[in-house]
Amino acid sequence: SLGIMGMPQPKITINYLGIGVLLKDGNHIMIEKLEFIKKFSDKCKTNSAAVFLGAGMSVDAGLPSWKQLFQPLAEKLKIDIENTGYQIYDIAQFYANTFGKNELYKRIGYEINRVLESSDALDQLSYMQCNSFWTTNFDSVLESNLSAKGKITNVISKEADLISCDLTKNINIFKMNGDIRDIQNATVTKSDLEKYADNHDYLLSFFKRELITKTFLFLGYSFTDSLVLPCVSELSRAFNNNQPHHYTILKRVDSHEFYSFVDDLEKRYQIDVVLIDDYREIKEILMLINFYTHQRNVFISGSYYSPDDNPILNEINGICKAITKILYTNNFTIINGYGYKIGYYIASEATRMMIEENVTDFRNYLKMYPFDEHLTPKEKTKHREFMISQANVCVFMYGSGNQDGGMMEEYEIAKRGDNKIIIPLGSTGGTARIISDDIRKNIIRYPYLEKYIEKLEIEKNPQKIARLILKILNEAI
Repeated sequence: SLGIMGMPQPKITINYLGIGVLLKDGNHIMIEKLEFIKKFSDKCKTNSAAVFLGAGMSVDAGLPSWKQLFQPLAEKLKIDIENTGYQIYDIAQFYANTFGKNELYKRIGYEINRVLESSDALDQLSYMQCNSFWTTNFDSVLESNLSAKGKITNVISKEADLISCDLTKNINIFKMNGDIRDIQNATVTKSDLEKYADNHDYLLSFFKRELITKTFLFLGYSFTDSLVLPCVSELSRAFNNNQPHHYTILKRVDSHEFYSFVDDLEKRYQIDVVLIDDYREIKEILMLINFYTHQRNVFISGSYYSPDDNPILNEINGICKAITKILYTNNFTIINGYGYKIGYYIASEATRMMIEENVTDFRNYLKMYPFDEHLTPKEKTKHREFMISQANVCVFMYGSGNQDGGMMEEYEIAKRGDNKIIIPLGSTGGTARIISDDIRKNIIRYPYLEKYIEKLEIEKNPQKIARLILKILNEAI
């Protein structure tokens, strides 16, 4: 299992993880266990990652597999779906030929619309720092899960959507086979598949562009249709086998045919295969990707309500500047909800330093998420959960004591998170002191604070506070 210095062991087991490379005798060499996870998390950090979801991910959320979906249709056609050479698209075509396309759409719509659930893997995906999802599914499971986390999506299922959606905003979900809400234009039958390149030329072109500019992770996808691999193959020829590598996660099957398939994906299509023994491991892998993506993200919670002429604001400004400067110069990313006074001091100092260094993408160092004053309590909770989900470190400073429900809620959210490093600056008083007292009572849960909690409760010097935070982070991360 993965150990983090000074922290309890995460409930994650990864000693089975590796990328399979076929040898002539059929055995596999397992590359460094975390190599794939760290590489893909690096892509997430720079917003150059994309995820491709196949039917397997929807099955995990309670929807029927393609075989289960078309089993009743095959039985009505007197076709044994388990022992036939026909593909799913063939069976759909035969059913449409016999009973009409509208009847086919009704059957598919009934099965897919009846369930909209989540899963552990989809839950982790919804927290991933990725704004580009591609899928051959036409259900609404993905956007439903993202919406539950307060994330806004663009659904692109036809050519016109490429123009009508602002692809630079929100999270883009590209549905290559169409959308259940527009099933008449979905790719369902063999005839639809045969005309795909003519009817969706621009969508395919955009997919190829993303295959060049992003690193894909294929999940729950079997590569048995004629959409993805031909595009990858075309790029392979165009770039003389020097196109970007991509990844897929497949469940291990102990057969020569399976390992030959793995070898083909690796060598001919530059798609590295991560082998697992149980589909539940996907959740654990995604959890680790999120951990490494957000490893150096620091959420700062704090506010201070006071008239502008209060002398204590100079002290607060000095501490905020010192913390911001030391985090920035050590390549941490600051996340903040623009708490009263605290948010302004942090943002102004970070912005000043980035302008001096001609930083072009501020998001690599500072992410501000101000609260809309019209948000309901439930919406505010989602807002806080979203911010904290992006950070592995949570620093608490100042606050208005027991009356500060928002800051205390952020502390409770951080405690529920997977191994969040929580640092309370008790010396700043207010809510931060209440949090510090609570942690002191349960210090066994925070071993990385055992030798620092007292210093955090008494230190007033801004530079020493900043260095203390950095020291804790260097030991704990």
